[in-house]
Amino acid sequence: MLFGKLPEFELEDGRNWSSYVRLVRQFILLNEIKTELRVATLVTHVGARTYQLLCDLCAPNHPEDKTFDQLVVLVAGHLEPKRSEIAERHMFRQRRQEEGESISTFLQSLKHLATHCNFGATLEVDLRDQLVSGLRSEDMRSRLFAESSLDYKKAVELALALEAAERHAAEAVAGAALWATAGASGLGQGAAVAGLHRVAQGPPAATGPRGACWRCGKTRHAPNKCRYKSFVCDKCNVEGHLAVMCSKNRKDPPESRYQNFINKDSSSDSDSSDGLYKLVSVNSDSKDGPYNYTLSIENTKVLFEIDTGSRISAVSKSFYDKHLSYLPTTSDGNKFHSYTGEAIVTLGRVTVKVTCRDVTLPLPLFIVNNGGPPLLGRQWLRKLKLNSINVHHLSAEDDSEVDKLKLDFPDVFNVFKSGHDSCKTKVKLFVKDDMPMFCKARPLPLALRDPVEQELERLQREQD
Repeated sequence: MLFGKLPEFELEDGRNWSSYVRLVRQFILLNEIKTELRVATLVTHVGARTYQLLCDLCAPNHPEDKTFDQLVVLVAGHLEPKRSEIAERHMFRQRRQEEGESISTFLQSLKHLATHCNFGATLEVDLRDQLVSGLRSEDMRSRLFAESSLDYKKAVELALALEAAERHAAEAVAGAALWATAGASGLGQGAAVAGLHRVAQGPPAATGPRGACWRCGKTRHAPNKCRYKSFVCDKCNVEGHLAVMCSKNRKDPPESRYQNFINKDSSSDSDSSDGLYKLVSVNSDSKDGPYNYTLSIENTKVLFEIDTGSRISAVSKSFYDKHLSYLPTTSDGNKFHSYTGEAIVTLGRVTVKVTCRDVTLPLPLFIVNNGGPPLLGRQWLRKLKLNSINVHHLSAEDDSEVDKLKLDFPDVFNVFKSGHDSCKTKVKLFVKDDMPMFCKARPLPLALRDPVEQELERLQREQD
């Protein structure tokens, strides 16, 4: 009975013939195969294509007429001709760490290139020098340069430690910002009842240099430039992102993570009454435009605006008349309210066939009189497995731009006083003659109530 398993030799990968021969020798040693049987062991395991190569190289003789060592030398001379030492060292010196390549992978590549360089006793010195000079990170290279005594082993340990520290720092920053959400209320385009509240927010995380990269969570770079784009996630084993940014972290997340507001009077998804909120931009032409997603409704492509503040998905009466009028409507007595508590009248609902990512489901779609664009709510997001879409993002303005504004408009910013950046000045505001809309005041966080109360009292004392 033979121990172990000897694979066939892949002829296309001829550079590994020497490695394959070492594997064969270990197989022979493990099974204590006699010398006269070594040739038979080799020719019966190398595979049909390699055996044909052996026959061609041994012609007019046969491989069985040669010794084991003679066959090894024949194939090595054919597949691994002697290489130029200068050329091999040139390739070694030109090797640089690629974008997204880990230190371990880079070091393995250097060792492979050094195999035919004949460095001899200076191998570790050459590996150390090329490791340091080939690093992609300037900060990491500077840190290694600062070491007074740096041998190969220490260089590898320090480089791996710096890489791990940088990776953990990136995961910590990304974890803190992963669920960060922000929103600002605005006015709708319709009347007070029909117009639904708009929530404007920052650009999606991967759209620009100020957004958070969806691969690592850091800012100041685009996802296609991320150094972690070749990393394998520890959670899903998929290449392209860190574990902290994995979508599995957000499996069945609490809905409050996706909402822009806290309303103590709002009901849960199981209640018959729910708030209906419209996620669009105050200025649809700006960079803070609506977040859209295309779905197939009754075999027709429809662009929806994502609204994680709304439980239901809804369309306007005009949309229904144009695209879905052949479907019968039903009324179940559900009541919906705007953010300010005003009732929103629905004309009923229809059950439509929704297709998303090769999945088709029958889902309820509500019809709203004088409504805006088609609205994609939380119920559909869960049913269609789109819960991982987190469109909320909090991004701070660049300090340099803030400083530039202060320099360009000194008269405006000079009126600010110390403390809570309050100011006392007169301004004129010209508004269009239109019906104002009442917006309920949002409660202050507990941590800010005392400082705000103190600041209000201080302002009153100054006025007195």
